[in-house]
Amino acid sequence: MRAFPSASLDPRRRPFLYEWWQCCSLTSRWIKASWSLVNSLRTAQRILSVAMGVWVTLLRVVTTIAQCGMILSPGPDIIKVHKNKTTGEMAALPLVSMVVNNYLWTVYAYMTDSIFPLLVTQLIGQTASIVFMTFYYRWAVDRRAVNRLLAYGLAFSMVFTIYVVLGVTGVTNQTYAQVGTTLGYVGLVVNLWMYASPLGTIRTVIKTKSAASLPINISVMMLFNTTLWVALSIVDNDKIIMALNITGIFLSITQISVYMRYRPSKTIAAKEDASVLIDKPISLVISPTSSNHALKSPAYQSMASPIDKVRI
Repeated sequence: MRAFPSASLDPRRRPFLYEWWQCCSLTSRWIKASWSLVNSLRTAQRILSVAMGVWVTLLRVVTTIAQCGMILSPGPDIIKVHKNKTTGEMAALPLVSMVVNNYLWTVYAYMTDSIFPLLVTQLIGQTASIVFMTFYYRWAVDRRAVNRLLAYGLAFSMVFTIYVVLGVTGVTNQTYAQVGTTLGYVGLVVNLWMYASPLGTIRTVIKTKSAASLPINISVMMLFNTTLWVALSIVDNDKIIMALNITGIFLSITQISVYMRYRPSKTIAAKEDASVLIDKPISLVISPTSSNHALKSPAYQSMASPIDKVRI
């Protein structure tokens, strides 16, 4: 728009043109300011979108690392079993449950198209659980009981595998998402049953008033891991994963609270170590010597008698 010269717009001679020019000038300034604000908002939106993408990616990576840490937590026990060539008192049920549970959530992740990190972590967990179970079975004390547990786990896996096949082929008149949701509810019930097993340990701790049997490191790791999964489930809008890990958060907080209430003091730990040492049998080994002289004691030393000096 062409600006009028200010000299020709004397408000006393041409008041209408002067007011019109002032209105156009203010409108032009308002349009420029609004356009500048819109550009600033678009730039801020792009920056916020990039920041959210980076944050979500970082959340997925950290969740994957934390989940891998939880997956590999039985590793030291399996290494000990392999070194000792016996399973000892280590139970087979957690490993069998780990194999079945990872398989269930792998199928769920595939059906719901949740690739990263759910499908990736479950595939890693499935591989690790099979390796752990192989070493455990190699040195199992009671293989008949282990075979029985494996048979139960295989039967359960076959049941929901057949259901998934029927759902995919259209026999149950369900979509992929609906089949995955049903499978998720089954996994939720299974994991709630698995979460209920540590409650027996908590009951024992309250009864004995000693938290020495609680694995506090795993409880803290589990709290951190489940919190990450809850945050990720909010981003992905996955209510099943959210409900599952909220239950894990409550269980972890309960275990940590019980441990802080009944945590063993250093004095009690020292007494327990002393009692362990006392209960152990002490073995004495006497080595014969080739000489006929008596061994010198480090506590006593022979001295000359003063009576011999008096007689002299």
